[in-house]
Amino acid sequence: MKGYLKVLFLICCLGSFLPGCNKESFGLKLFKIIPGGCAAENQVKGSETPDSTGVTYSENNGNLHLRVGFFGGCCKPYSVSCNNRQDSLLITINSEGQDYCNCICFHSYDFIFTGSGAYYKYKVSVNNYQVFSGTINP
Repeated sequence: MKGYLKVLFLICCLGSFLPGCNKESFGLKLFKIIPGGCAAENQVKGSETPDSTGVTYSENNGNLHLRVGFFGGCCKPYSVSCNNRQDSLLITINSEGQDYCNCICFHSYDFIFTGSGAYYKYKVSVNNYQVFSGTINP
């Protein structure tokens, strides 16, 4: 039994030094999510002119800004989740409930991350049918 515990301890210790095994080595932490377009609470539905669908990014003052833009239903709310796994940002945006309106408008979400790294991969899924992915080289 002691032999198994020693092997398990050794694996845990070595795992903390391998790239991607320690979430802190990723270097990015989500600071803020800013909804825009139809996603903003005080926005008049359909009033924002879309600037870009898909994902755009920039780096400003050591922060990574990732903007997601897409067209979706006007009346239903969206839930947003953001996780990091190894060297990747995984963002999911899903509509909740029924959309009783018969309209489409532009939604945007700005994700602001603090921290840095050599590069990042991202994958954004909107309602499990629009998927945007790529690599960011700051």
